[in-house]
Amino acid sequence: LCGRDLNKVGLKGVADDELVVPESLGIVAGAVFMVVAIFGQALMFSQSPDKLLEYNAGLLSICFMVLLGFADDVLDLPWRYKMTLPTFASLPLLLAYSGGTAILIPSFLRPYLFGPATNLLDLGYFYHVYMGLLAVFCTNSINILAGVNGLEVGQSVVIAAFVALHFRANPGGGWGSMP
Repeated sequence: LCGRDLNKVGLKGVADDELVVPESLGIVAGAVFMVVAIFGQALMFSQSPDKLLEYNAGLLSICFMVLLGFADDVLDLPWRYKMTLPTFASLPLLLAYSGGTAILIPSFLRPYLFGPATNLLDLGYFYHVYMGLLAVFCTNSINILAGVNGLEVGQSVVIAAFVALHFRANPGGGWGSMP
């Protein structure tokens, strides 16, 4: 459950191969999040069974991904499993999704694709395939940088900043208003 940290200068009197850091502590943060989310579930979704289904599917997907991260830390999974297991972990969320399957075409591409009057492109079942592939991409793009100190957190901060920028640019017109 321990490993070597990259780019760290060893302590005086300690050889570099003896300096180890814990690797699999993400399961602690994941377990705390799951406990808080389950207790919060009782407060927020007690009257809405439809929202409860989507919420539980999201929690199940998060739980699968936390366990996948722990298994990767402990077992050092090969990349072929890291590519396929997020697909199965995202299945509960994809199957419980009952919202729209249209995507908003960026304004600068609208005249070139379908004419200026078309804002949305309905993908139908391909939307679920797209979201499943996006889940695999997001988890693996961050996992690739996990061994390089600081880059994993930096990438997450950049993603969070762009999501916040999206909602700032579209107040009241976020993903919830899509048909």
